[in-house]
Formats: sequence, C-alpha cells, structure tokens
Amino acid sequence: NLTRRGRVYSIRLAEFMAMEFTDKGFDLPMIWTSQLKRTRQTVANIPQFTFSFKALNEIDAGICETMTYDEVEKKHPEIAQARKKDKLQFRYPGGESYVDVIHRLEPVILEIERTREPLLVVAHNAIIRAIYGFYMGMTQAEVPSIDIPLHTVFKLQTRAYGCDLTVYPLEVDAEYNNKTPEG
Repeated sequence: NLTRRGRVYSIRLAEFMAMEFTDKGFDLPMIWTSQLKRTRQTVANIPQFTFSFKALNEIDAGICETMTYDEVEKKHPEIAQARKKDKLQFRYPGGESYVDVIHRLEPVILEIERTREPLLVVAHNAIIRAIYGFYMGMTQAEVPSIDIPLHTVFKLQTRAYGCDLTVYPLEVDAEYNNKTPEG
C-alpha cells in the first residue's frame, strides 16, 4: 500500500493532471502503470482508464525482494558488495539486473515511440531511470545512477533528434532522500 506521503502524492498528481489537461479543455492522457499495487493506487484519483503492464514492474530483487538496502547489507553482505561494485550488470540471485530491465523495456519504449497522444507512465525508479535515460540519450552505464526524485512529474516531449524535459516537483511535504546508499 501507499504510504501517507504516497497518498498525498496521488492527490497532487490528479490535481496536476487536471490543471495540465482538463482545466485547459484537453482530454486526459492514456495512463500506463506497472501491475504492482502502489502504481495503480497512485493513479486511482485520475478519472481515466489505466493500462497495467508487467514490463513496467520494478526490478526483480530475487531473494532480496521486500528487503531494505540496510537489511540486504546485514543479511547478505556479499550481495550488497557485488551490487555496489557494478550496479548495471549486477543480477540479484533469482532476480534481474539493470541490463535485464533495460532489455525488458525495449518493446514498451517502441510502443511509447508509436504513441502520438500524451501518455502518463507511473512506474518504479529503475523503470523510470531506464525510460528517462533512453529519451535523454544517456548510456546504459549511466542509467542506474540517474537521480529520480520521488513525487515528481517528468514531462518528456520528443522532437526530431532529441527530447525536451520539464520537471514538475509536486509538493507532498518534508524533504525525503530517495537516493540509493551508494549515491
């Protein structure tokens, strides 16, 4: 379930979408989410049909699923060390690597490319990093280190040979550090 801050963000996101679309006389965009509960709860206040895709699910942390970084460090220090050493190539035992996620997203990105109407994608950090990295022309090696602040809308407008970016931090309340332990 969403945290209290996540529920507030859900309301702020619905308000933002109304200001950007319906208040200006435009239809709401298509909404794509992962199949995970939190993303679907995040868009619950937006009166638009939502498509949920498994490809947008968060990176599979395998045997470390549901653990915090601190818990992984304590219970599986060898896993934590290997992840710190090469975050891009590191594959969680029984799970995925960032490279796996990037490959998993290729068909999704092709569909985004074909879409001519506005689209809202609500997903998890590894997924947003990979999509953002693709559109901003970053290398795969840069993707795991992209800073994706929580409770923020990234508006990407594609154009010939590039992409324009506008960032909308939505006020939820106090600052929150969403960075992974290694930066």
